[in-house]
Formats: sequence, structure tokens, C-alpha cells
Amino acid sequence: MEGVRFDVFLCHHGADDAIVEHIAEWLREEGVQLWLDRWALKPGDNWQREISQGMRASSACAVFVGSHGLGDWAREELAVAQDRAAKDPGFRLFMVLLPDALGLDDPSLDFLASRHWVDLRSGVDDPAGLQDLLFAVSGVPHLPDMLTEAGDPVCPYRGLELFEEEHAEFFFGRDDDTRRLVEKLKDSRFLAVLGPSGCGKSSLVRAGVIPALKQGALPGSGGWSVRLITPGARPLSRLAAQLARLDPGESKHDTHDRLREDERSLDLAVSLALADRPDDEQMVLIVDQFEETFTLCADEAERAAFLANLSYAATIPGGRLVARP
Repeated sequence: MEGVRFDVFLCHHGADDAIVEHIAEWLREEGVQLWLDRWALKPGDNWQREISQGMRASSACAVFVGSHGLGDWAREELAVAQDRAAKDPGFRLFMVLLPDALGLDDPSLDFLASRHWVDLRSGVDDPAGLQDLLFAVSGVPHLPDMLTEAGDPVCPYRGLELFEEEHAEFFFGRDDDTRRLVEKLKDSRFLAVLGPSGCGKSSLVRAGVIPALKQGALPGSGGWSVRLITPGARPLSRLAAQLARLDPGESKHDTHDRLREDERSLDLAVSLALADRPDDEQMVLIVDQFEETFTLCADEAERAAFLANLSYAATIPGGRLVARP
């Protein structure tokens, strides 16, 4: 193997041999030089030495995860890859989720879930997923198509302004963050996006998460309605105004009073609004600038009622509200 270089080392559980080899064949047709145990190892070889040499000769390592998880050999290979990544900032280590893959909350995937990952859960022949795999192997960022077209007169630079949903086509470079947030919504209807001021939380949600949901990132999410509020000094009033839009026959003042008196009011209002809609349809409530609930709202009773309604609606079993403070 002396002098031989590989674009990527393929790490996987033995139970996924066939599906990974299928992907490897496609990569090879695309001109990728890869290391795959079934192709590289021969009977009588010192497997540990060959694996170590193969990893050192590779520019990246793709860790394929299916329903069987990693497996003992894959964990050994991952340990070698992690050591390489710690010493070589240019070495790319990423995960590829196969159909029926474990959830990203599996403890064995904690390290990989914090890195870039490729989603092939919809099928190993999914064109978008395979294209993402090629970008991950090469390390070339996936730019929006419109930004690669010569002569486009639209300037994507927003300066200090945040990115809204209508700017999603210009919002790139945070695909991994977007996918991690959407992934968490598969198991929870409550999602908190935390970070220091100015780090881009609002842009990430508005131009990343919202468009992803509307494009069907979660089952049925393409038809979900999205409501956005900023708490201000009167968070309950802002929430009541949104709910009044769901039922024009309701008085905003009556809605406000019910929210203040009963923490179940938000959940009930959303359930009634969606009563005639498909069972899997939900409403997404985004509370941007959530800190205003504490920095601007001086009414402790209003603040408590606002938080209680959010918490109840986003956690009650069978509820239809997805909350994102």
C-alpha cells in the first residue's frame, strides 16, 4: 500500500456489507478512490495493520450506520479515525445514515452526531443524499445552485440583518446545524436553540429550520402552519393575538384571559384549530428573542402564564403544537 492514496476510508458494520458495497460501487464510478475492507483485505493479511495503514492513506473516513449500529470492528476503526482527526485538522470524519439507522440520540453516536453527517435513510439511491456524500468525501462545500451561476444580479449578502424564510436560498454553511435541529423534533415537540447574542440563532431557525420543515424534512411537515412571535413586554398578549387569528370569531381579550387563567388554553386552541385537519398535521410556534420574556416583561404573573402554556402545549402527549423558544 506504500504510496497509495485514498479519498475516503469506508467504515461499517459487517451486517451492512452489501449495502455499503453498493454505495462504494457508485462512488468508484464517480471517480472516488476508496478503501473498503472487502476490496482491500486479503486472507492472511494482518488486518489491524492494514486498517491502520488504510486510514493513514485516506483523506477522509465515512462511518456508515445502519440498524445494527457500529459493531466491534467499526468501533476499532472509528477509534483510529478519531485519533487521526484529532491530530490532522484536514482529515474529514463524518457519518452516513443508512435506511433504518439508529436515532442520533444513541450514545454510541454522540461524537459523530456533532459532526457533518449524510442522510441516506430515504434510500441509498437518493440523488440528493448521494450528492451530499460526494461533497462530504471531497470536502467541497455545497453551494446553492443560484450562487454558482455567472451573471446573477442578486446579492446574497445580508450584512448585519438576519436571514428570513424568503432568504433561504442564500442561507448556506449551516446545513448540519439545521439537520440536527430538525432531527431533534422527531422525538420532541419542544426545541430550545441557545447561544450567545449575535451567533445567528434567529437566522438558523427562520432561514434554515422553517424552510426545511416546509420542504417535508419531517413526515407531513410540508403542510404544517408556522407562527412566529417575539414576546416583548406583554408575551401573553402577543400569543393571544396569534391565537385570535386562528379563530376570527374569538375576542383577543377573552383569549388573553383564558391563557392567563389556564395553562391548557394554548393546547386547546391549537387542537380546535386543527380539528378538521389530518391527524399528523401540527402547528409550529416560534418564539424569537425568547429572552425578552425575562428582560422586558415586568409582570411575573403574565410571564408565568406564558411559560406554563408553552410548556404544557409542547409536552402534553398527543398535543399538536411544536414550540421553539
